[in-house]
This record gives sequence, C-alpha cells and structure tokens, in this order.
Amino acid sequence: MVAYTPGMPLTLDPEDQPSAEQLIKKSRFVARLRQVTDEQGAADLIAEARVCVVQAEIPPATVAHVARVAAAGGTRLLLNVAPAAELPPETVRAADPLVVNEHEAAILLGHRGRQPEDAARDLAALGVR
Repeated sequence: MVAYTPGMPLTLDPEDQPSAEQLIKKSRFVARLRQVTDEQGAADLIAEARVCVVQAEIPPATVAHVARVAAAGGTRLLLNVAPAAELPPETVRAADPLVVNEHEAAILLGHRGRQPEDAARDLAALGVR
C-alpha cells in the first residue's frame, strides 16, 4: 500500500529533484508508515491522505477494507487490479481511477471472453469512474 500526502509525488521522476522540504515531509511520512502496527493506525494514515494506491497483490479482503476506509475518509482510491482478482462491486465502485486490462476486467465482471468495449460499458454501469 502506498499513500500520497500533500506536496509529495506518487512517483519520483528521475528528472525531478525534490526540495529539501519535500524530502523531510517524505521521510516523516515514511517514519509514520513504519510505525503503523495496527488496523486503526493504518486507517488513520489512509484517512489523512489525499490519494491511496492499492494493488490486488494483497489479499482481496484487505483491498476491500482499504477501499472502505478510503471512502469513509474521503480519500481518493487508485485501484490497480493486478494481478487479476475477484473483488466486491462496492470495492470496484470506490476506485477513482480503476486500472485494469482486458483480462482483469473480465474477471472482475465474471464474464470472460467478451469484447473490451462490453467490459468498459459494464464497468461504467457499476459506477466505476
């Protein structure tokens, strides 16, 4: 799980040289992240973030929990369903944006072998942004 705090980039561009202030903020955030030892501590950290990035590399129940916590705290959830996983519809709807390929979309929707345009339409009908 990677969280974003104001003033800090999601990824660091090799051309981008962060300021000393940004590096200090990032080091403080990483120190706080390392101190999280329980579910409430993680929930507090997610709620403070503007964006939370989560991938399906962690257990689906954890992905769903993070999505609920992010939604409750008003934190934007970037959900990358890689590797492909089955997730509850409310978890998928919480994503803004949802990142999937054709195979991952089919698994999320429970129908393999359909056209990508159909999957996109079905995801939009679920409320995916």
